Amino acid sequence: MGTGNIPVSKDSSRAVELVIFNLSKQLSELGHDVTVIDLFSDVELDNSFEYKLVKMPKFLDYRVVTMPQTPKHFFKKVIFSLKAVSLLLKLNSKEKYDIIHVQNQYIGFFVLLFKKLLNLPVVYTSHIPFWVLNKQEFGKKLYFKTLLERTCFKLADKVICVGNSQKEGILEKISLKKEKIVTIENGVDLIKFHPSKKQNKKQITLISVARLSRVKNQFMLIKIIPDIIKENKKIKFIFIGQIEDEQYLEEIKNFIKEKKIEKYVDIVGPLSITELPNYYNQSEVFISTSTAEGLPLTVLEAMASKCALVLSDIGPHKEFQKENEIIFFKLDDSQDLAKKIDNLLGNSKKIEKLRNSSLKTARKYFSWNVVASKNLEIYKKLVNQ
Repeated sequence: MGTGNIPVSKDSSRAVELVIFNLSKQLSELGHDVTVIDLFSDVELDNSFEYKLVKMPKFLDYRVVTMPQTPKHFFKKVIFSLKAVSLLLKLNSKEKYDIIHVQNQYIGFFVLLFKKLLNLPVVYTSHIPFWVLNKQEFGKKLYFKTLLERTCFKLADKVICVGNSQKEGILEKISLKKEKIVTIENGVDLIKFHPSKKQNKKQITLISVARLSRVKNQFMLIKIIPDIIKENKKIKFIFIGQIEDEQYLEEIKNFIKEKKIEKYVDIVGPLSITELPNYYNQSEVFISTSTAEGLPLTVLEAMASKCALVLSDIGPHKEFQKENEIIFFKLDDSQDLAKKIDNLLGNSKKIEKLRNSSLKTARKYFSWNVVASKNLEIYKKLVNQ
């Protein structure tokens, strides 16, 4: 079941939609019949698996992105979910599906409300990052933001988390049987994201890919750029991602203008999945200053593109440390970040070592073949039961 944001397609740039697309494609290649129910659109769809697309009312145009926590966003999600479940009920009477997999709290909530009518096992994957926060940070506001997902946890036959930090956070905040919840990390498309020969250039490019918001904390990095360029003039910082907070963007732009660092910073905005690989391939270093994550696809994309990693020391980021050397900095210490970047920029051999390690880890642990096989184990156990 798709999320109802934008349809599953190979050009989708939204994280959960990419997970649904790549998982469906890999399951299909392994010989299984996969149907995806999602939002109708005129974008090109992949023919690896079957699509059943839900048409929305004209006043809820699928091409217009609605911001989370707004009445229109909520209304759009509810309408899509009801229409999608109605379609699922009709299709199931003919197709006789074996299992339903949902990866969004809205569609998950409504699918599980009709679970008895469907008479099928339901797997729910959580991508919400807030569970990694401690109880004090979680607070009442996030309690209501995660209310639908709490219901999904209770009613689903199996809950999948994309990281162990997320799993531990859920079990800390919710009374849930440990055996009901498992960890299956996200994967990365190793064909789409792969290393290319970095051009012999004198400038080092550092890239950050995340929606522009206070949770992603890009301002922390931007504030230390004036100090970094004192010692390193031949560098460029590129920020890519959907603008979620216009006020936050304005604060960042004002700072960049005030400090006269325009030529060192490029705020690109959102890009499609077909455009992203080129930007990763132009970059030597990937930086994430995020305060909360599930298991970010952008880090995986950077690893597969052979970028060195500089990450905030939050739990989900540390889960990428398989055989990989990663530079971690203290989330509440901008000077620590500045020091780590300065030291890295002055050591070309260290950058190359980190880049090679990133690529090795991505290929060994995070291919979609590995991820799909783990999902299949869950499906088979539930169907047999």
